[in-house]
Amino acid sequence: MNNLFETSENIEHNQEIIDSIFVFSKLNNNDFLLNINNQNASIHFVDINSSLFRSELPMLKKHFIHEADNKLIIAAINNIDSLKNFTYQNKINFPIYYVNNSLIPLKHKELIFPYTIEIEDGKIKKSYIGKIKID
Repeated sequence: MNNLFETSENIEHNQEIIDSIFVFSKLNNNDFLLNINNQNASIHFVDINSSLFRSELPMLKKHFIHEADNKLIIAAINNIDSLKNFTYQNKINFPIYYVNNSLIPLKHKELIFPYTIEIEDGKIKKSYIGKIKID
């Protein structure tokens, strides 16, 4: 991460997608591929051990109850077994996917969590560090 700031690149304004395919794993170990070409979606990258993410859980649970056709993807960097335990213990009613941090198709992979990218028509419209902003 030091290299990111030493080169004066701001991850919030200079993030780029380097491949249109994002690979996530479901908790049953099946892969879920998201081709973002011409898509609108938000991907919220998290570490489930982060207190900031844990403070978002009530808002996320409420959001997923009210949104039937959701374009929000929660992608955790934690291993699948940790995710399974976390979702069970916290009675998570929405999908959380595993993502291999080194395979995220973004120019700047050394992320600070939580980190969100908002994709519109296959391009990053906005990216930011911190709690997710849900309308």
